Formats: sequence, C-alpha cells, structure tokens
Amino acid sequence: MVHETSFEQFADLLARDYAINGRKTASVLPRRIVHLRPHFEKLAASEISYDAMTRYISARMDEGAAPATIQHELACLGRMLTLAVRSRRLPVKPPVPTIKLQNARTGFFETEDVERVAQFLPECIAAVVRFAYLTGWRRSEVLGLEWRCVDATAVRLEPGTTKNGEGRLFPFTESLRELLGVRRARCSELERATSSVIPLVFTWEDGGPIKCFRRAWESALARAGLPGRIFHDLRRSAVRRLVRAGVSETVAMRLSGHKTRAIFDRYNIVSTADLIEGARKAHEG
Repeated sequence: MVHETSFEQFADLLARDYAINGRKTASVLPRRIVHLRPHFEKLAASEISYDAMTRYISARMDEGAAPATIQHELACLGRMLTLAVRSRRLPVKPPVPTIKLQNARTGFFETEDVERVAQFLPECIAAVVRFAYLTGWRRSEVLGLEWRCVDATAVRLEPGTTKNGEGRLFPFTESLRELLGVRRARCSELERATSSVIPLVFTWEDGGPIKCFRRAWESALARAGLPGRIFHDLRRSAVRRLVRAGVSETVAMRLSGHKTRAIFDRYNIVSTADLIEGARKAHEG
C-alpha cells in the first residue's frame, strides 16, 4: 500500500541514504535541501510533478542561481523520489527536467604558469599545486593523501576515499618522484624534530594538516598575473596534458579519477593554442 508522504520525509530518506552509503557530498546536502524546501514542502508527494520542477527551475534562475547549482539540487530531488518509490511511499517517479549547462570552464595552466604561481606560494602549498597539476587529482584527494599510500613505484588512493568511491593509482613520473622525495625528506625532518609521526604527505611547515589556503592562492595568482584562475583548473589542465601526450582518454580518465567520457566535453579540453597548432599542421601537410 502506498502512503502519502511529505517532502520532509523524502528529505529524511535521502539523508539516511547518504549516511548509509558514505557519500562524499553529504556535507553539501543540507545546502541543497534548503533551496528545495520552500518550493516543495507544502506540496503533497503526488504534486511534486514535472511541471512543479520546471517552476522551481524558473524561480531559482530568477534568484540568480547558476544552472549547474540548480541541476545539483534537482539531482537531490530526483534521488528523493527514487527512494520514495523504492520504499513504496510513491507509486511512480515523475520525470526530472534537465538543464543545458553552458558553463564549461576554459581556464588552463601551462607548466610555466604553475611555476610562476608557485614562486609566490609557501613551499608546502606550492607542492600541493604541483602535485595537482601532475596528477589531476581533486584538492581534497591531494590534501588527504597519506604516506601509507605512497610506495616505490606509485601513489594510490584507496577505495572509499575518492569522490566516486573507486580506488586509483598514479605511477611515478620523474617529476612526481622528485616532488614526493622532497616532501618525504621534509616530513622526516619534522618527525625527528617533534618526535611524532606525520601521516599526511602535504602539511603546513609545522606538520599540521592543510585545510584551506584560499588567501595564499588568490594572492599568488594576482602576483603572477593570473587572476581569476581556480584550483580546479589544475585538474582539467592535467587531463589535457595527458591527452596531448597521446594517452588514451580511457587511461587519462583512470589516472585522474573521472568516471564519464562527457567530462572531456565539459572541460573544453581543446584550447585556442591546440586549434592553432592543428591548423598549422594541416597547412604544412
């Protein structure tokens, strides 16, 4: 028997689902639900229809919300409805409208850009930036990396520690080996000086965990003449560099931790410089 259910009960189903499955985005869930609540909390479950969701999209756009933000909020609502059907609290899930996203980032770092920014950063943060540029890993993955996941041939992320929940391996390159060698030497010095064990690869100079370095990052960008770049630009730059080097998209995705091929389109992997180079080769041919 299907029972009428309120939005709050849907939200509770979603919160429990996130907790049970240990979803990495659990921390942002309340922020998404807070926008959904005023539009759907007074509706009966059967009234949360496609039309109601399109009205929500219009209202959020009028509020100035970005299309990607609205899409994330609708994904939460869609998951709520799926769980409601599975628990027999809703007979059928209505279709969830989608939004065409036109906010692909075009910011990229070249190697010289990274080094120009790094010279204005504390060495401990410069190491984080260089590592992210070499691997394409997310900031949280870099900052949470522990020495037990570094061996003689590769650096690893264990299953359950990444955004998509899958493990990952990045074999050493010469640059990566050198960077981690310097970090290991510095960490060993700190451990001897403090008589303690430091599990994290990237720490502040006193061995404490790095949680935020936004002010240092933005200051370094300004001084390097690269204002407006974001840390995530390092990730798309790493993927583009892999593709430029002839690495297949499948392998590039496994190294960087991307799960779908669509990421190559959304990241706008081909830059103006790539197009110019392509035209030059075509002309010479």
